[in-house]
Amino acid sequence: MFDLQADFKVILPDLKAHGHSATEDVEDYYVKCADDLNETLEHLGVESAHIVGCSLGGMIGIFFAKQHHSSVRSLTFSGVMPKVPDNWDELSKAEAAEITAVMNNRESAAQLDEIHGQGWRALAHFFLQLNSYPFEAVGDLSSIQAPMLFIVGESQPHETLGVQRYPTMNDGVLVAVIPFSGHHVQTEQPELYANILRLFIKNIS
Repeated sequence: MFDLQADFKVILPDLKAHGHSATEDVEDYYVKCADDLNETLEHLGVESAHIVGCSLGGMIGIFFAKQHHSSVRSLTFSGVMPKVPDNWDELSKAEAAEITAVMNNRESAAQLDEIHGQGWRALAHFFLQLNSYPFEAVGDLSSIQAPMLFIVGESQPHETLGVQRYPTMNDGVLVAVIPFSGHHVQTEQPELYANILRLFIKNIS
């Protein structure tokens, strides 16, 4: 991940219905993804780790920290909305249109079939459901005991709401707002992201 391999042992698992984790079972998706990650760490003999997740991975990281707290040294997450936006209906309709367009595009669908297998289609249908975003779970960090870092791109108003919201519910949350970046802050400003992540881990270790 980024340029962190020189300093850390980096494990990059494919989430359920992604890459080599092919499946069409997306029921209880977030909970099962967190359990999958726990099984992976146990299989590798890793008792605890610094968990880092972006977007969907960030949400899974939050679920993991709640379900398997003893395995979490720290949690860093980004690309997450802490509450339902006022214009959620509009946003969800736009996202649904994008997902549907990809599913109906033969070339794009064929590429995703090659990368993820048929499971991505089941996951796409899951995300088309109005209640697929786990706002209640990702909006409440009060039960998480590990140190946390919320990294957010400054151009995402629905995500920057967490800058004030998250630290007020858990004093273990630190926040970093990255300029000139949005939802995919880890790829839009990779050097800044990696440096902040490295500094965070260094100071809590």
